[in-house]
Amino acid sequence: MTNNNKKPLDKDQNVNNIDIFRDTPIRYLGYSNEVGESFGTIYPRLVLPSYLIAFGYVFADTYYKTNQSIAKGDSNIKSISIG
Repeated sequence: MTNNNKKPLDKDQNVNNIDIFRDTPIRYLGYSNEVGESFGTIYPRLVLPSYLIAFGYVFADTYYKTNQSIAKGDSNIKSISIG
């Protein structure tokens, strides 16, 4: 696992500083649609699920980071009301 500076993690480094969506193998789920497209001619049924996985990754990352920013009191988060 690596940190934001792409250096190996030290044994002393706080595990809470790890971005699970960027610093772990979970990040490769964001590329699942590429794999689905590459096998699409052979297995067309893989394309849609691969996109669902990739979009799920993006939405989960966005939700996680938004909640982190709100918890920190980040003033850049703005509320939008639709309707």
